Amino acid sequence: MAPQQLTVVTRQRLLDLLVVEKVWWWGALDEVRFLERLYDLDALEGDGFRRLTAREDITQHCLSNDDWPPEWVFTDDRFGLNGDSPQPLLRFLMADSCSIRSGDSVAALLR
Repeated sequence: MAPQQLTVVTRQRLLDLLVVEKVWWWGALDEVRFLERLYDLDALEGDGFRRLTAREDITQHCLSNDDWPPEWVFTDDRFGLNGDSPQPLLRFLMADSCSIRSGDSVAALLR
């Protein structure tokens, strides 16, 4: 039997659920501390104008100004959560459901 695939439709429904339920995907961490566990934020490009790295972008818009909506990460191509491969989203969800949350894990939401 072939392993089951996480279809594009299922992945989009998962992302929609996270947005509709207003899940704070970074849990007890901040956005930078959560994402740096999965990505090299200093190697990913920034906006190219004022900020050279993803770390600088995220710090500016999520921690300093708080002017990006929480769901920004799901459509940011640098992280591939809405891309062709299901692996980035699965890694993201696994990291989110680990011990950084207390009681309200994404895993519980998706049950």
